[in-house]
Amino acid sequence: MILGRISFRPRGVTDHLISERFSRPVDGGMTFKYLHSDGFEGGYFLSSGLPYTAKDFFYSDFEHDILVLMSGSVYNSRELIAGAGPERDMHDPGLVARLFLNEGPDFVKELNGDFAICIHRPSGGETFLFRDHAGIRPLAFAMEEGSLLFSTDQGILASVMTDPGRPETEFLLGLFRYADYRKAEYSSVRKLLPGHYLRFAGEDVSVSRYWDPLKIRVD
Repeated sequence: MILGRISFRPRGVTDHLISERFSRPVDGGMTFKYLHSDGFEGGYFLSSGLPYTAKDFFYSDFEHDILVLMSGSVYNSRELIAGAGPERDMHDPGLVARLFLNEGPDFVKELNGDFAICIHRPSGGETFLFRDHAGIRPLAFAMEEGSLLFSTDQGILASVMTDPGRPETEFLLGLFRYADYRKAEYSSVRKLLPGHYLRFAGEDVSVSRYWDPLKIRVD
């Protein structure tokens, strides 16, 4: 799981709300690894029973103004690494950073995998959220007091919000009938749809579709 909060306001993120919320061990044998950078605070949850390390979740390169936080896997990483440059020993977050710097948001069209990705560019004043084509990996977001909050777990996201809103009736009814898939457990939280990405630049928030299953060609 990943979790984050971004603000491009002059004071940025200064109250370390996420750090305080997860300062103690999390149930289920998981440990929260806290990260803080210019305008960003968040982190990822590591389980002692799984073979993952920090490099599988996080990458930063301040020289090129990029921070990547992700959950999931890129299945065609070997193929993409071969075309991304001379470096061969590259974990998925590093690969994502390299591709984004080369191609911008359209890089995601080349990925094959299950993933939820945050790319933060503090000097550029932009943050992007990407969800995999089929929606295998969940990703929810919310806006609160000019900040963008996101997580792969809706409950975790609501727990760090000042006011997540009322329980969402539409979400609960979705257990019994078709409902608006964007709705989450709480009214102030929204799901990023599969095959979409979100761009956050302060007051400017937009969601774009990068993949349309109806355009798949079958030979």
